[in-house]
Amino acid sequence: MDPPTFRKGQTNLNTRIWRIAILVLVASIATASAQGAQSTARPDNGLAKEADSAYQAKDWAKAAKLYGALSKATSQVPPRVWLRLGASLRALGEYDPALAAFEKGTQGATKMFAEYGMATVYAAMKKREEAFRYLEQAIQHGYNDPEQLSSDASFAEFRADPRFAKLTEQARKNQKPCAYTAENRQFDFWVGEWNVETTQGELQQARARLNSFSTTAWCSRTGLAWGFRTRERATTHTTRV
Repeated sequence: MDPPTFRKGQTNLNTRIWRIAILVLVASIATASAQGAQSTARPDNGLAKEADSAYQAKDWAKAAKLYGALSKATSQVPPRVWLRLGASLRALGEYDPALAAFEKGTQGATKMFAEYGMATVYAAMKKREEAFRYLEQAIQHGYNDPEQLSSDASFAEFRADPRFAKLTEQARKNQKPCAYTAENRQFDFWVGEWNVETTQGELQQARARLNSFSTTAWCSRTGLAWGFRTRERATTHTTRV
């Protein structure tokens, strides 16, 4: 649209007014777009809390309904929604929709958990080979909870299979990688034993003691950490390397 024509003498003033009006209109459109994008990116917080409560209570029908609604509330669905929707549908015996939900959760850091979930669905469907395939993929991508794997009722019928024992051991290696590498066993020449906790909350054993202070070293999946504790102080200082 072209600006209107004004009489001589009014041109400068009215042109400025016209330009200001255009700038205000553009700013309003930009603000509305940003608010719309923010609304699209954030699902309803109250609905999310209600869904989480239903999930914790193992009210699978309600949880599936609410997480299903959350999955449609935004174009950027958090991976957790897909994982919990898949788990709820699996508990209800709705296996195909559960697989579809887990498949949508195989993005980024949650890939291993979605694959684990798919393995549990295939196990429930009595499809052993598919279950093993996704379980192997989950562990290859870093799944590291051998305790859950060993106690998960979904895999009760798999425990006699030699492949399951190997996968459980690999999950244990994922959990404590330094315990299985020769170079990290070089710390073993030190005397004494400590229980140390990493910043990720993993409790692992380290051996070290030297003169008037104790040195500890441990490793998690994210890398090696070390620290020391003097006999006069109870606080342990740690450094990530």
